[in-house]
Amino acid sequence: IVTARKREESLQEVPISIRVLDADFLATSRILDVQNALIRVPGIGFGQPFKSYTPIAIRGASTQDDSIGVDPNVAIFIDGVNVGSTTSIEFDLLDLARVEVLKGPQGTTFGRNTNGGIIHYVTRRPDSEFRAGMNLTLGNYDRIELGGYLNGAIADNVAGSLSMRTRNSGGYFKNLSTGSMLGQDKVSTTRGKLLFSPNDKLD
Repeated sequence: IVTARKREESLQEVPISIRVLDADFLATSRILDVQNALIRVPGIGFGQPFKSYTPIAIRGASTQDDSIGVDPNVAIFIDGVNVGSTTSIEFDLLDLARVEVLKGPQGTTFGRNTNGGIIHYVTRRPDSEFRAGMNLTLGNYDRIELGGYLNGAIADNVAGSLSMRTRNSGGYFKNLSTGSMLGQDKVSTTRGKLLFSPNDKLD
């Protein structure tokens, strides 16, 4: 089930060139960040000439101008909300339901700046069922990852979820002139969601 046309429907019925990475695939493939997800999608190219700029191309359509007033040709959405700049896409993929990549112009559904297509990150929806989990990963170069999630009912007609992850690594190469380690990784991510459903027709 996808929301490529802003309503829930079967992927088989969507007349759009679309690639979907579901929650099970993201978990088993250990896809932790945006770049690890994008390299799994045919027809997407991206680079990072410097840390604050990550141009993305779908079928060759991209924006190479890094001026602050220039909008990208490939739009990024999180739960239907547009992320206006590619400087904001360096985030961990935490507790996602799926990633939808829609190729080709999507202006009739998602508005401006979608000439190349869109990348839509859909986070997991809270529900009243109690679920909790935790995972720990240890590796070489002082690598440690710790993550967990909690989901369940908070009150009548109110459900919530909280998920967190932190990952650190000590680096893999020492800069002899400065003494610092290259490739160090220190990222912490937290997401909380609330769902209020006063009746069957409103949430």
